[in-house]
Amino acid sequence: MDSHFSKLPNSLIEICVVVGMDQDTGLKPASSPESRKVLKGSTTDHRLFSTMYETNVLAALSGEVASFPYTTPEFNGEPFYPTFGVLCSPAKGGNPSRHRRGSFRGSAAELPLAQDVINSLPPLCFPEGGFISKKKKPVICHSLVLTDIEGNRTYCTCMTFYRGFIIQEDEDIPGNYKLFYTDEKSDGNVLQDSSHKMCYVPTCCCLISKWPYLNIMKDCLSSLLPQVMTSDSRRFKMALMQFVSQLAMVPVPPPGSLGIEFELYGVNHLVRPAEDPDTRVINMDLHYPFLYFTLDDILLLIGCILTQQRIVFISPSYSLLTPIIESLFTFIQPFSWSWTYVPILPSALIDLVEAPGAFIMGCHSQYKSQIQRVVMEMDELSSIVIADIDEGSVTLHPKARLPRLPTYATDMYKFRMKNAAIHFDRLLIQRQTFYSLKEFKEEREQFVRDFQQLVLASTLEMMLRMFSDMKSFIDRQEDLFFDMDSYIESKPSEDQEFYREVCKSHAFSTFLYDLMHDPEKTDYFTLMAQKTRVIPKVGPLRKRSSSTVPVPVISEEYFVNPQENLSIFVLPPFTLEGIYTGSFYEEYLKSLNYKISDLTNKTSSLLANYLYLRGMLRIACGHNIKAVDDFFGVSSRNVQLFPTTRAKNETFWRKAEHLRQQSKEKIDFWRDRKEVVTSAIPSNPLVLAEFVKHVSMLQIANSQDAGTRLFQALTMNSRTEVVDPETFAGFLRSFHRGNECASIKAKSVSLRNVLLEENEYVLKISQHIKTNQGMGWLVLTFRRLLFLPDGTQYCTPVVSNEDIKSVKPFSESLLSRGITAIKITSKSKASLSFVASVKEDKDSWRNCLLEIKAGYAIADAWKDPQIIKQAAQNVIMADALTQSDYPEQTAMHVLYFSTQSDFQDRLSDHTRKTLIKRVSPSPQDMEKTTVEALLYVPASKDSGPKVWCAMGSGLVVVIDADEWEYEAHMRHAKDRVSCLLAVGKNQVWAGSLDTTIYVINTLTGKADQQLLGHRDSLSHMIETRDSQGHTTVWSASSNGQIVGWDPVTLTAKKELQVKLNQKDRKTLYWFAAVGDTFWCATRFSVYVINYERDHEATKVLTPEDGVPLSIDCMCKVSDTRVWTGCDRKGLIVTWNTDTCKSEHCDACKCAGGFTYMLPVDNKVWAGSKSGTIYVMNSDTCQVEMELCLHQDRVRSMCITDYGFVISGPGSRDGRIAVWRSHLTEDNCSPCPKPELETVEAGICEGEQGFQMVCKKDTVQFDLDRNETHYLSKSATY
Repeated sequence: MDSHFSKLPNSLIEICVVVGMDQDTGLKPASSPESRKVLKGSTTDHRLFSTMYETNVLAALSGEVASFPYTTPEFNGEPFYPTFGVLCSPAKGGNPSRHRRGSFRGSAAELPLAQDVINSLPPLCFPEGGFISKKKKPVICHSLVLTDIEGNRTYCTCMTFYRGFIIQEDEDIPGNYKLFYTDEKSDGNVLQDSSHKMCYVPTCCCLISKWPYLNIMKDCLSSLLPQVMTSDSRRFKMALMQFVSQLAMVPVPPPGSLGIEFELYGVNHLVRPAEDPDTRVINMDLHYPFLYFTLDDILLLIGCILTQQRIVFISPSYSLLTPIIESLFTFIQPFSWSWTYVPILPSALIDLVEAPGAFIMGCHSQYKSQIQRVVMEMDELSSIVIADIDEGSVTLHPKARLPRLPTYATDMYKFRMKNAAIHFDRLLIQRQTFYSLKEFKEEREQFVRDFQQLVLASTLEMMLRMFSDMKSFIDRQEDLFFDMDSYIESKPSEDQEFYREVCKSHAFSTFLYDLMHDPEKTDYFTLMAQKTRVIPKVGPLRKRSSSTVPVPVISEEYFVNPQENLSIFVLPPFTLEGIYTGSFYEEYLKSLNYKISDLTNKTSSLLANYLYLRGMLRIACGHNIKAVDDFFGVSSRNVQLFPTTRAKNETFWRKAEHLRQQSKEKIDFWRDRKEVVTSAIPSNPLVLAEFVKHVSMLQIANSQDAGTRLFQALTMNSRTEVVDPETFAGFLRSFHRGNECASIKAKSVSLRNVLLEENEYVLKISQHIKTNQGMGWLVLTFRRLLFLPDGTQYCTPVVSNEDIKSVKPFSESLLSRGITAIKITSKSKASLSFVASVKEDKDSWRNCLLEIKAGYAIADAWKDPQIIKQAAQNVIMADALTQSDYPEQTAMHVLYFSTQSDFQDRLSDHTRKTLIKRVSPSPQDMEKTTVEALLYVPASKDSGPKVWCAMGSGLVVVIDADEWEYEAHMRHAKDRVSCLLAVGKNQVWAGSLDTTIYVINTLTGKADQQLLGHRDSLSHMIETRDSQGHTTVWSASSNGQIVGWDPVTLTAKKELQVKLNQKDRKTLYWFAAVGDTFWCATRFSVYVINYERDHEATKVLTPEDGVPLSIDCMCKVSDTRVWTGCDRKGLIVTWNTDTCKSEHCDACKCAGGFTYMLPVDNKVWAGSKSGTIYVMNSDTCQVEMELCLHQDRVRSMCITDYGFVISGPGSRDGRIAVWRSHLTEDNCSPCPKPELETVEAGICEGEQGFQMVCKKDTVQFDLDRNETHYLSKSATY
């Protein structure tokens, strides 16, 4: 092969550096002030063994270059390195002790590590300096983490061993010594009678990797050890070159379920992948912190890292420092420490602990007293946290007050970890004796993996409890806004200081910044919350109550090791040749080709991993174009594995342009990278559009109309049509003051035996007033009106909001002047009324109660709970305006529903009876968007039934079809999603106008696979099954291209091209399979193409009368009939699929024509441009029912298992509707009619020692089965 071979881009190691002294460098005393440092155990009369000597970089080897700075050029690296790949010292002969020391002189352009980094390694390899020994010492291992100027980290495992040399003092330079090769076995007796001395000189081998495979690197170094214990220079260097050249050919697997196994010196090593692209590689023992620290101290250290404290870890063993610190970093995922990080601080640099700023450092415990003196001299604000590993203690400044982790998050963590098995020896007591080293090693690896999964699941659960609700406070409109104040205030008061400190940290800001600037990516907490029993949902617009903190619980299945079913790819045996020969790469490529061609590996995730490995291998072989083909396959199967950096490489030429477009930073499609806004007060006056956007970000208004009314209220008496910052700040203060008052009073409510229901929050609270039931307070919540009597432990619900009959002004007595009270009457108890003397607030209270009453009435008529939330938000805004001393007329301006007297009468009787519920697919969005497509996904063992909505904004929204509530949303496409299709059990395919099909996993919400075969925007997708049961997914684009996909391998099986006429160019929007033909609808024609026999000509159909018609929509009514809605006049043309001729045309009084048709058994539901849905008989084409609800054209429809029809309108409406069809009763089995219980609260025996007596009134509803099913599934208002 003529290709140039290089190190793998995903190689396990980057470089191996050897530090120490040998016969090429000799011994030279260190020039530091501590050059005469005496070790413990050494005697003062042995100057030779108590002197600190210079340590040098003896070698630096990558897969392509081997550099030996102190070796003469005669050295030959064959067969592991070519002649030009071995770099040696230019000096020839002479005294080696005279050579220049202390710096590395390799080729910086050819080594993957910067020269200054390599030169900085000696003090890190020998933190206490370089000393020789009279006796051979045991091998010592420790780990390092190196950080470059850009913050990128590399991980290093060091192994220090001692080699025997004969030492002789240099006659030319007294104090320097020459070293000579010795065979310890044969030369030991000779030296007894000689003037020469035998000594053991330390050598440190450092393996450096881009990934934290600390244990694997230690295992590899251990297998190398017998080969390099010799002091023979050539044997030592040849062993190193063979070792490094082979390790450089070991690839790191991509995240997923494929591990790589290789054999080195007869020992097998397994490289496990990261579980997910957003998680770290875990190749270390995570139980070390628990061996030395208590659970409370570990939680304290986690809190210190999250709040960005200055921490110094001390230990008598340098080997413990890095594993313990790295374990703690693993526990705080997805946050990361980005400040100064020096896990091993050399003795010469110990004064760095006095440096300003946040840092994490590790040093020897002999310096503990010095660090303690530094701590005592500092104030409590800039103090240092000392974590003593040996003593297992965490020491703070006496006056320091560090915020602790929230107890609601840590209690479960302690519960799970308190009985964790952290001692392997204890486990061995109950097991048999292992005589096989392999069995013993496997047992210990299983122990490590079990503990690893336990601690990772427990810390994940804790982090979810603390931070999983972040997304509820993020607004991703044109201005990126995170409501930090509300986020902190939503937490329990005792935990707010902790969250305030965390929000100031760089780790939190970085995570938040990345989260907000990448709308397509599923954030870490959402992704991990999908593995819990409780998935956090968007809370109400009113400030979340601190007493209802979400507490997700990890499912027990997650505590089972997720990589138990790891697939293993075994590398071919290493050849006795280096990278440059390509011999190993040839065998490696053959193995990959076999795996990729093997039909059993055609599952998407595993195939993507193999393609990724082959693409990286082809880059190393210089076959860049072929590598692009593999990466193209990777991106279509798992886009998260796509190597973006490599795709930008110019050597890929034109073929990579499409991939670079796919891998382009996704935020470019949405916005420039803007700063995240955390201040609620604008810096400039706001016009209407900016104001509406701003109040939406702050969750003050929940619709564009509400924001507009608030803007008009604030500018009602102003000369300019802008809201200045001062006016807005005053209103915002009142708004927040109302929130704080509501929270404080809500706590007092709980003390008075009223427990607010889920999603119930306080809207308005009165002053201390007089009522016809005594003195007390009046409280209006989202669900009811409460009276809190003064001086008693009783609570009195006055009336539920939906039960309010009237609210009228009322005069308390003849002696009172004017009307100072309001009289509230309920529907259920009309004879009893509640009178409240709210005096000057009477108008405000009456208007607010009428607004919430109207909201409930309209919501009941329109089956839309969102209206209640809008009415509640109007009340909150009106109350804030009143508190800001605006006149009552201004506050009245934001109260909308109480002024709509005819709102409930706009629906016909048919519409009222058929409508079940209306749902907003995007309650968090201010602007309404078009529902482009709807898809019903039935329940499975992993999840309940869902409705998937493709929105005009590019989002895909998931709605819970049990509760009919918004559940989640995701953004994968770079343009609108035009069609949806359920494929298999756990996939939804989303076709987009950006020409891509996104294969979404329904369990994770991730679109790891993308299909890129189309050349124009996607318009429709269907699924067919042949006689042998094989499934094909067909997708059509507007240019007439139809592609058939294998849903298992995600590869194109067949491609068809509908030859469109010029007038129909790029207008194919719908097609259906009828027998072995596709019926395709375009703007002016119907095309029929046989997808089984390609040679048959395409048929172009027109009505029998020859009159040209425009086609608005199409649907397959049966195997013999297809309907088309034509001419924007309500005209329906029926086609016979056997004869391919139109049978008849029927006109329907439909303004604007039909826009979507859905066959429902023997009916056809046809949505129109006006928003009306016509239910027609499929045999007679006669309209049987008209449903007038939507305020924009009907764009999409689907049907559920229970026979409910779901319709989606355009952006002027934006809310889907759930309808009862004639199939609903047929698909639902009878069940008992529900009973509604009315509960009145009295005295309760609760946490405060009170009693509650519940009085139940049973109400029997006379409902149909379908209504019963709906009521049992849906949430109440």
